[in-house]
Amino acid sequence: MIHSIKTFYKKCKRFIEFAPEIWNGNDYDYQSAVDLFSYQLERLADELESKNPHVDTKHQVARIHATVEMIQKVYGEEYLERPLHIMERMYGECSFSFKPFEDTDSFEVELANSHGHRKLGLVDGFSPANKLGHGLHPLMLPRRGT
Repeated sequence: MIHSIKTFYKKCKRFIEFAPEIWNGNDYDYQSAVDLFSYQLERLADELESKNPHVDTKHQVARIHATVEMIQKVYGEEYLERPLHIMERMYGECSFSFKPFEDTDSFEVELANSHGHRKLGLVDGFSPANKLGHGLHPLMLPRRGT
């Protein structure tokens, strides 16, 4: 009986702690799911550190923290900013335009800066917004035949 009361208390406490994360999320926004997953991983790491006496716990906790850090870098657009800074060093302040290429799923990418326009080549698939979201490194290498 006491065990079931403690379990009920723990689950209520956990529900209350998760409520703000869930409340602020949206079903249509994958970033909300990523944030919730990161929060849950951090809680797991804290739980393992405080209550798990196993020898491998420190290693597991370190791996969890590294995973959360990588998630934050990828979804926090840190990997997007680095290629943009490289492009700005190479070409100065610039902007990109994506124009549909003929009747394909490809886009012609053009770089515009104070020195004029330069075509960077074609990129396949995805929408222009997704291309930028996945970093500019694919844009630096034009596709064959362009």
